Amino acid sequence: MTQQKLAVCGCSWSTRDPVSPGIEFGQLVADHYNLEYKNFALPGVSNFVIALQIDQALREYNPDIFIINATTATR
Repeated sequence: MTQQKLAVCGCSWSTRDPVSPGIEFGQLVADHYNLEYKNFALPGVSNFVIALQIDQALREYNPDIFIINATTATR
C-alpha cells in the first residue's frame, strides 16, 4: 500500500516556521498518521490565494488529504 499524501493550504497560521522546523500542525498530523506531507501555505495571503494553493496542490502533488485553513479579517 502506498503512503497517503497530506497537503496543507492556508495563510501564516498554516506555514512552516523556519526557526522551529517540523513542529507546525501539518507536520504533527503527518507524523501521527504516517502521511507524506507538503505545505503550500504562505504568510499574508487572501482566501483567493489559498484557493490557488489548493489548485496547485491538486496539479503538482495530488494529495489524498487536505487541511485548508481559510483566513479572515478578524484574526
